[in-house]
Amino acid sequence: MAKRPSEKYYPGNIPNTLPALVQFLYDELPRIAQALNEFPVGLNVDQAEAAVPIGIVAVEFRLFEGATPSLDLPGGGWDSILGEWTVPVSGLYQLNANVIIGAFASGQFDYGATLRVYSNDVELFQNSDAGQDDFDLSCNLSISSFVLRDAVLRWTIALQHQQQTGTVPVVATAGVTSTAQE
Repeated sequence: MAKRPSEKYYPGNIPNTLPALVQFLYDELPRIAQALNEFPVGLNVDQAEAAVPIGIVAVEFRLFEGATPSLDLPGGGWDSILGEWTVPVSGLYQLNANVIIGAFASGQFDYGATLRVYSNDVELFQNSDAGQDDFDLSCNLSISSFVLRDAVLRWTIALQHQQQTGTVPVVATAGVTSTAQE
């Protein structure tokens, strides 16, 4: 069970004049920092795969299966077998992901990649890239979203080539950081 902060953070009334706003931020930022420090939530996980499938029809590959995170706060939310992270507390989260697909052919044909983030098997966000197969592709996500407690997050990459099937090298990174709690 996730720990609970000793005091739930509620922002004060935001003033509408510049001098009052400066004072407000001076007073408020330490309160925000204290609330985040009392209940840190975060995940960083990396993966390098030498052989991710690619086909003429898009092939979706689940990222981070079997990966050990470099950071999992407050812990216990990461399932290394499935490559999924269970959100310990409802709140606003910063979700970041970066995937680099290595060049693998002569440059005569196009290929494409789509990075997806799912919550409870429902796609939240996606980003795509396309280019010739003698160049690396890169898909990146950096979004803020409200995520409910016990939501299960996972990441996938879908790869499609114009003419051939096979495998390609992929390097992936994902990070989740709590920015505010419900």
